[in-house]
Amino acid sequence: MSHKVQKMLTNIKQQLSELEVSKDSNPEKRRSLDEIKDLFQSHLPEIVEANAYDSVLGKIEDLELKFK
Repeated sequence: MSHKVQKMLTNIKQQLSELEVSKDSNPEKRRSLDEIKDLFQSHLPEIVEANAYDSVLGKIEDLELKFK
């Protein structure tokens, strides 16, 4: 996974954990949670692409090791 995508996921996780406590009781937090969800979904293609690419790279590296 690229560093940029990794950092973005970390940021999203951090924001979600900060909202976890009062997401039900506080409308402001609820709105923020929806914004994070939208942000995450807007970046989903990049994240999936990065993950797919990483696994392909991993398979190529495994094959290279077998043939050495």
